Amino acid sequence: MATDRILSIFMRRLYGLFFCLWAPLFACCLSAPEPGDWLGVGFRTPEQTFRTFQTGLRADQPDLEYRCFALEFKRQNIENQGFYRQFREELFRRNPLLKLAATAEIIEVQERPRGVRRLIARVDTWFHDEVFAVDFVREDYYEIFEGEEIGSDDFCSFEDSVALKNDRYIIVIPANAEIPLVGISEIRIGSSWRIASFPTLETP
Repeated sequence: MATDRILSIFMRRLYGLFFCLWAPLFACCLSAPEPGDWLGVGFRTPEQTFRTFQTGLRADQPDLEYRCFALEFKRQNIENQGFYRQFREELFRRNPLLKLAATAEIIEVQERPRGVRRLIARVDTWFHDEVFAVDFVREDYYEIFEGEEIGSDDFCSFEDSVALKNDRYIIVIPANAEIPLVGISEIRIGSSWRIASFPTLETP
């Protein structure tokens, strides 16, 4: 039994070393996104955001990847969008498996405390299946468009901003005195799901 255990540990470590060496090479061979992948870009659910992140990885588009991250994650880890390119290089160097997330399949999405959704995904490699987790948080927002441009936008609480009254939805968001009512071309209010962290599967 002791011999089997030692052999098992040795094989896991050997595979881990091989995987770290092989993963970057595999990541360089990712296929480009299909037209349908671009049409599916969005952030309405954790699954859609994850697929959007995959599209960014496969297209080597750091700007699209950056949009997938939550505001708090950016504040703690990324100074600005330009700095993200350096951040991603270090992130992928320390976690080569994240680059392989571009080919991962979603297994399930779990509800966690404090409104967090944990997405479990699997990468099917030639030699071994790797399972990893991505945590998502919801961010509520509103946008007021003036012509083709956003004249005003901010984060908000969706529950506090939308009410049902007399079979009608009433939207309450801050007014911008600099934008005349006749100049408003569109008002958006919604919720998006963004990446908050890449926890280990043992993280509670």
